[in-house]
Parts: sequence; C-alpha cells; structure tokens
Amino acid sequence: MLLGCAALDDLFDGRHADNAAPALIAEEVGSAPARGAFLYEPGTVLDFALEVSERDVAALGSDPRTPVPGTFTWGSESYPVSVHLKGNESFRDFAGKPSLKVDFQEQAGDTSFHGVRRLTLNNMVQDGSMLAEAGAYGFYAAMGLAAPRHGYARLIINGEPYGLYGIVETPDEQFLDRFVSDEGNLYSGGYGGDVSIGNAENFDLEEAGDAGAPFADLEALCEAMDRPTDWWEALNEHFDRPALLGMWAVEIVSGQGDGYLGWANNFLLYDDVGAGRWVMIPWGADQALRTDMRPDGEWRGNLASACMANPPCAVALRARVDDALDVWQEADIPGLLESEADTIRADCEDDVRTEIPCRYTQDKVLEFAAGRLLQMR
Repeated sequence: MLLGCAALDDLFDGRHADNAAPALIAEEVGSAPARGAFLYEPGTVLDFALEVSERDVAALGSDPRTPVPGTFTWGSESYPVSVHLKGNESFRDFAGKPSLKVDFQEQAGDTSFHGVRRLTLNNMVQDGSMLAEAGAYGFYAAMGLAAPRHGYARLIINGEPYGLYGIVETPDEQFLDRFVSDEGNLYSGGYGGDVSIGNAENFDLEEAGDAGAPFADLEALCEAMDRPTDWWEALNEHFDRPALLGMWAVEIVSGQGDGYLGWANNFLLYDDVGAGRWVMIPWGADQALRTDMRPDGEWRGNLASACMANPPCAVALRARVDDALDVWQEADIPGLLESEADTIRADCEDDVRTEIPCRYTQDKVLEFAAGRLLQMR
C-alpha cells in the first residue's frame, strides 16, 4: 500500500516544502526545451517515493535490466510506472542504493510526468561529494554544448529512506529534441565501444531513429575515420569540430578523467542525419572535478589520440580549452558548486546508504574547483 502524504512528510523529515516549483511547471507546458525544467532547478531538492512489490524486487535481483511495474509518487500525484536497475561500476541492488530508470509510459500508455516520459535516478555512490555531475553538466550547458540536465531528489522506496539521488536527464528522444532532430540513432560508448574499425558492435543502441538501420551508420563512421587521407578534414566532414573539441575541452578543464579522453568511456554518439554530422554527448560525469588534466595529454579515446597527432587539431583543442577556461570564470562554475553544496549538504551527510564520506569529498571537490583557473593558467 502506498504511504499517505502525511507519512511521506514524516519520512522526508519536514523537507517536503521544497517539493514544488509551480512557476517552472507552468512554464514547461507546450515547450519542449523547457519540458521538465523544474526537475533540474538549482537550489531545489524534490521528494519522490517508489513502491515495488517484493516479488518484483526479487525479479530485479535476478534480471536487473528487465522492467517491472511499480508506483511512483510525488506529493499528491501517483503514477503507474515501469522500473529497472542501471549502472556498471556503480550498479547496486535494493540491498544497497540502486540507480534506477523509471518509465511513465510502459504501464499506462500515453502518460508522462509533467511532460517527461522517463526519469534517470543516479545513486551517486562513486561520488561522495554528490556534486560532480551537477558541476560538469552545468559547465557543458554554459559552453552551449549538448548535455543532460541535472537535479536532486530524496527517494523513499517501499517506505524506507534510500537517500539523495541525482536526477539526470534521460538520453532519449525528448533529450534529443532540445538540441537536434530526433530522426537518427543514439548510441552509448565506453567499455570497448570507440570509433574504430570493428568496434561498432561494442556500442549499445539507446534510441533507434527513422533514418536507417541501427549500427550501419556507426560502422560507416568507423570506416570513414580509419586513416583518411586528410584526417582533419574528415573530422570536419563527420563531426561539428568546434562542438566536439568543446566537449573535450570541458572534460579537461573540469577534470573528468573517466570520460572520452582519459578512458574512451562515458560518452554518447548521435547520428544527426538532418545536419549530416555526428554529435558526441557526455554521460556518466560522476568522476569529474578531481583530475588535473592538461590539453597535451596522452588520450585513450581513438579520435582524441588522433587529434593530438594532428597539428591543426591539437592547436584547435588548446584554443577550445582557452574558451572553456573563459566560460568557467564567466559562468562562475565554482560559485555554482558552492551553492549546490549548500543545498544538498545535510542530505549528503545524512545519507546512510552512501559509501564515501560526504563532507571530506565535498571539500576536496570545492577546493579543486576554486583553484582550477589559476592551476591551468
């Protein structure tokens, strides 16, 4: 049985007042770019509850990627949903702190949560500060690059507090709507998936478009970027070069050592058939804000490694790093992080399911951010 609103208020320790953002909810109606904006409003922590039967909790224990039914509650609103577990290194089951995908349409057809079809709730167990994704994705956005939005929620599962979660915008057709046409295929790379011959099969298909068979386009990209006569021009033909180098520059400045440059990891590739070019999109930025990366590093991502061996590309990347440093200062990313740290500090420190002490890790992240500009210049 679902908990009543009064019972939820007790579990959320009187913090339920942060749970509404009516101005943003009104703003989102009929506007795809603003859809779900209240979920990602800085300075806000929402309160969610999820009910999943014991039988279905057990089913997810043996088959975590196959969705099961559940009920999602926000304030006085309840929705039938489908739920499954997510994550690789951060994967946890219900005995710990699971990361979750919540779908509002699989159980109820043409239904949404204030215009949002899916929620991604990250457990943040590998980021004791619980700030890395908020800071990194905010930085990408300030650079004008395609990246998910980020917010926070306290989560109750079957009446038990599961702590603070990161709400990360789900990379699906609604996300793509904010940046590009949604006709192409969207893939996730990492764990062996990179732009090289024979590697397309190591990607996962996140969203299938209408413009061609999945993976055929990705295989063609891998072949096209395999030792072309003029690599710099080939990069321009198949990617928006300033956007691609801008993404890598943000990885460098934000110290995202577990991203495309450092490990050929945590990235999405989208075939923007309307523009005739591919878009690389960041994902899994929970290890940002801790690694002293430099623009002349030895990168593992195949495209980035080839860039450093190509003088025009290496020079252009350094210029984009300078652009990113300007944005870091102008957008006051350290100030954004300080503000979000103030917002979540009590929840971060009270989270009994976290695995890394909050205060020490937050202090280290804030110290990194405060000194990054001077460190790089």
